[in-house]
Amino acid sequence: MARMRAYPSFDFHGSALKDPKGLLEGNGQYVRHIKVRRRSDIDKRAFASLLKQAAASR
Repeated sequence: MARMRAYPSFDFHGSALKDPKGLLEGNGQYVRHIKVRRRSDIDKRAFASLLKQAAASR
């Protein structure tokens, strides 16, 4: 997690993660991120799925 000025950003190493909800932003070769502007914006199920995929790929 990186702390930005206006919002936290969660970085995911693994640009091949399945993201059907389109939460991940960025177009880097290896890293995508999620910017959390408001707590209510978090899709808990989709976020948990990304965390599980990222952990499994390590």
